[in-house]
Amino acid sequence: MVVDSPRSSTEVRATQVARLVVLWLVSLAIVAATAGIFYRARFTGPTDEAMDYGQIAYNLSKGRGFVTSNIVPLGLYFWKDVREAYDLEHGPAYPMYLALVLYRGTQDSTLAIASMIWFVLSLLLIYFVGSRLFSPRVGYWAAALLLFSEGALTTLGISGMPVAMAGFLLLWTLYLLYRRSHEESEPETGRLVEVWEPRRPRRSFWAGVVAGLAYLTQLSLWLLVIPATIYLAITNPEQRSKHVAMFLLGFALISLPYWIRNTRLFGNPFFNLRVYEVGMATKAYPGYSLYRYYEEGKRPPGVLSLFVQNAQQVVGKWARNVRNGIGSLLTFPNPVVMALAFISLFIPMRMRALALWRNMLWWTAVLLLLACSFGVPGSNVLALTCLAVPFSVLALGTLDDLLWMLYEDASRIWRWSIVGLMLIVFVPLALT
Repeated sequence: MVVDSPRSSTEVRATQVARLVVLWLVSLAIVAATAGIFYRARFTGPTDEAMDYGQIAYNLSKGRGFVTSNIVPLGLYFWKDVREAYDLEHGPAYPMYLALVLYRGTQDSTLAIASMIWFVLSLLLIYFVGSRLFSPRVGYWAAALLLFSEGALTTLGISGMPVAMAGFLLLWTLYLLYRRSHEESEPETGRLVEVWEPRRPRRSFWAGVVAGLAYLTQLSLWLLVIPATIYLAITNPEQRSKHVAMFLLGFALISLPYWIRNTRLFGNPFFNLRVYEVGMATKAYPGYSLYRYYEEGKRPPGVLSLFVQNAQQVVGKWARNVRNGIGSLLTFPNPVVMALAFISLFIPMRMRALALWRNMLWWTAVLLLLACSFGVPGSNVLALTCLAVPFSVLALGTLDDLLWMLYEDASRIWRWSIVGLMLIVFVPLALT
């Protein structure tokens, strides 16, 4: 019996590995089949925004630099020569990635494949993060729920847009920021207490680097710096200033070349032409008409003056955009995903570490919603779509916590569930 024991243990281990390999192969086959079928059934060509990214990437691949062929009159205030019309609107990370994909030529299908690659990588990261923060079943079903969401396949998968890349980098940043904890039993009382695990400052540095990449992919994600800094300060009281400084250092180092480029070309490290959308969709500048504004020999209009001159209309536009953005946030990529993520705000999670992580994600969503609503109608909706990737993890993690709480304390879970369900029902009704 003693001799057979090691062999039995080896056989069990081999069986587990074989099952895991089969599970991964079957899962990847399902992902490939779903993506291929959806692409053939629904892809009719990239959006105008995706084509804009494509032409910038094509110019990069031909060695012309980070320039655009999309000339708008408003940009003439900032270009010295239209033959070198440096891009004024997009972050550089996604065009640089596309340039590697498009170096042999441009096709509509190539743009779709480029975004699909990041969508598949996001599914893998969702499984990994869900497994580490909650359990392997949470990671697996969170990835499956996103895979079979039509909105996610359309916007993240085959759109040719940087949404999936931004979502991947956002979730990776949130994972690197997360400080793990575990429960231990007190020797005297036997009561379970939460104990924080050690966290090195260099992890905060790498979180800052990845956050910087997310910002360079979708420029509005600089807002992540605010809740991330607060989260690091709360969860690392023993080395608060060091963690915050390392995070900001990593973010600044990866962003520095882009800031230097903007300073040299436009005199402002954070310059972006889209700030002028504050004054758009108003009576003075209906729709995108401000982009067609140019008077030779004069200075460009000031963003602050545009706001002051059209303050009432800008505030009204902002309020409408916020209202529409909330509706989009609560339904994309799937109402089930966002219902579960929304419930998490009203049900105490098992671990304080997870509750703080959840709060950081929701504060990022709120800041994106409020800040991006100053643009033209619909611009905030596109900025919020990258949140589908981390929210899918939170949604299934919340469901896992709900089931655990139902098992531990049925009366408490039903009380909180009723409150959450009432809010889910009545808040959308109030917004319509």
